Amino acid sequence: MGAHKIIKETFSTRGNFVKSMQLSRPLLQTKGFTLIELLVVIVIIGVLSAIALPGYLNQAAKARGSEAKSSVGTINRSQQAYRLEKSSFAGALTNLDVKLSGKFYSYSVGTATATDSSVQAVNLSTDLKSYSGAIAQIVAGGVDFFGQVVCESTSINGVIPTPVAPTSAGVAPANGSSCINGTIVN
Repeated sequence: MGAHKIIKETFSTRGNFVKSMQLSRPLLQTKGFTLIELLVVIVIIGVLSAIALPGYLNQAAKARGSEAKSSVGTINRSQQAYRLEKSSFAGALTNLDVKLSGKFYSYSVGTATATDSSVQAVNLSTDLKSYSGAIAQIVAGGVDFFGQVVCESTSINGVIPTPVAPTSAGVAPANGSSCINGTIVN
């Protein structure tokens, strides 16, 4: 018949052991998973991975972009502090008291004069956007103000945006700041 007899012990209602005979499938057929079952599980895991991986990579790129935006803002604020101590903005990052991670972006100060300064964050990877910023000292009604703008390139690995320094006190873009080849993100 191909079936093995297995003796199974069961309890009776009186607590005595009763031996009964039970027919079962061969033991080799009841252990483990079949090849089809394993392949189905592997295919399901592959489909779930294919759905989740692009979302994860996109979030990682967004986090790196946020780091660059934050660093450009930090450089702008450091330039403001430097300008308050000196009579002009710093012409190099080494003059500023900032610590930056250069793993995904290369940071540099563009033009720096007595009244304004710019900074660039150039991407070192092809899947990231570039950023730039500008800060300007504005005199309005006998009071000094600092205005700043941070710009983001319009496409991944696109042209580095050119910030236009603020021209009046207030919130960007109403203060005259703008971005060429980019959008304002601050």
